Amino acid sequence: MALSPEPPTKEIVTPQAADILLVGDSIAAGWPRKMLESVFPGQRIGKIAVSGERVQQTRWKLDSNRFDHLAPRIVILVVGTNNLGKNPPCAISEAVLEVVADIEKRWKPERVLVFGILPRGAGGEFQRAARLEINAALNKGLGGRAALRFIDLDDKMSCAPCAPFRPDNTHLTTDGYRILTDAVR
Repeated sequence: MALSPEPPTKEIVTPQAADILLVGDSIAAGWPRKMLESVFPGQRIGKIAVSGERVQQTRWKLDSNRFDHLAPRIVILVVGTNNLGKNPPCAISEAVLEVVADIEKRWKPERVLVFGILPRGAGGEFQRAARLEINAALNKGLGGRAALRFIDLDDKMSCAPCAPFRPDNTHLTTDGYRILTDAVR
């Protein structure tokens, strides 16, 4: 069951240039620029990420060709959480892998970092089985190719002392973004 591209519900500001490009949902959109600059000093960091984005909207953005001029060296993809409970796990993982293939074809980046869907909900239990199934399929589908890196932070985001989530149990605190940044590092 393929997920057809659909337009985003919010306007996206098109970056003029980006060596490092974040693509995806509110987790990508909220990532503090200073943290990314600490990993990629002197690099131009762009974002084409909006709150509420689902994989279909990410595909539509890429298909729109509005961002073809960017040619980033590294792409960080964070998408899929907003599809949980709305689409079957196999359709979500297939759509994310299609986005990765499109990113590789469109920009030919040196590296694509694909984050697994993070835990969410009370105790990280919202759609847990589906999320784990999707992450396993993404890990397998990326096939260990050198230019692709799957980042699964399930164990690190489940730690109580670091308080990675805001009270909504979906969006990240500064500690949560530190975990993501360390994984990129």
